Amino acid sequence: RHPAERLERIGWTLSNLQIAGTFGRRERRKAALPGWGDGGSEFVAFRMPHGVDIERLRFKKGESVIVSRTDPLVDPLGEGVVDQLAWNKFVVNIFSALPDDARSVTWRVDAYANKVVYERQ
Repeated sequence: RHPAERLERIGWTLSNLQIAGTFGRRERRKAALPGWGDGGSEFVAFRMPHGVDIERLRFKKGESVIVSRTDPLVDPLGEGVVDQLAWNKFVVNIFSALPDDARSVTWRVDAYANKVVYERQ
């Protein structure tokens, strides 16, 4: 386990992110495929912190991420996929519902294992 500061420095995580907006909410479906949970999804736009060099980040469009308040091993919100990455915003499609206090707290986003190959087996 590496400290969050080191992970941020080498581009594996972004922390202290504030939500700029949400859109594209899809409610949870009642009839999901067996073995596949469906908690709905939502696009979340985070404000990009000042001074972040997006070229050094390990996040690219289509990459898997995990969103948490402080630590993905302690309080994960859910998994997601990077939809857009720019100097001023970072948009993630999160596969879970945001809590009611989502805009009043800060978030952490970490690069995560891409499950596409696993899911296609």
